[in-house]
Amino acid sequence: MTQSIQGDRQAFSELIEGYYPFLYCIAFKWIGNRQDAEDITQKACIKVGQSIGSFRRESQFSTWLYRIVLNTAKDFQRKQPYHYNIDDLPKTTFPDRDLSEKNADIRDLWQLVNRLSNKQRDTVFLVYGEDLSHA
Repeated sequence: MTQSIQGDRQAFSELIEGYYPFLYCIAFKWIGNRQDAEDITQKACIKVGQSIGSFRRESQFSTWLYRIVLNTAKDFQRKQPYHYNIDDLPKTTFPDRDLSEKNADIRDLWQLVNRLSNKQRDTVFLVYGEDLSHA
């Protein structure tokens, strides 16, 4: 990482390659659409490249990256209406309910979550999307 911060392009390329699945996963969980998540991840990588020299090591590198991709996803979301692609949901069987009914419930739930304030939406995402504790 030190070489990336100092401007070594090859080191930066390897660093981003290693973290790319992590960044994509965050974007996908936030947006719920594969194509948009890919676009967000690529934009986040550009932002990382532009600002890596200012990384102060006051937090873990992964925390810094997390914040960049999350902010990139939020910027993306602000610029266009949110859409939750039901086809991107994992295919799971629900013995007591019809799958289409369950998908409609999930879609409705995410629409409600998107009406929350940014802080509340972040909390829901971090606790239920990232399995972090409430603390």
